[in-house]
Amino acid sequence: MVDESEALFRPYAPPANIQALFHRLRRMNMPSGITRDLLKSIGISENIIPRLFATLRFLGLITDKYEPTDVLRGLAG
Repeated sequence: MVDESEALFRPYAPPANIQALFHRLRRMNMPSGITRDLLKSIGISENIIPRLFATLRFLGLITDKYEPTDVLRGLAG
């Protein structure tokens, strides 16, 4: 479920952060969920993570439970 504080963010994540996520997902198996720990391991700063989650939801790449959609699986494949 979406954290209430994260629901307040608009979907304006830096494109470089979205690209970094795609590059990481192409190099590894698709995780069952996109987590804060995964995003931190990519090098995304803590203050950008809520905006990145909002962007991924807006684009239909993750569900409200942070699970990857078929669209994200296709893009990362």
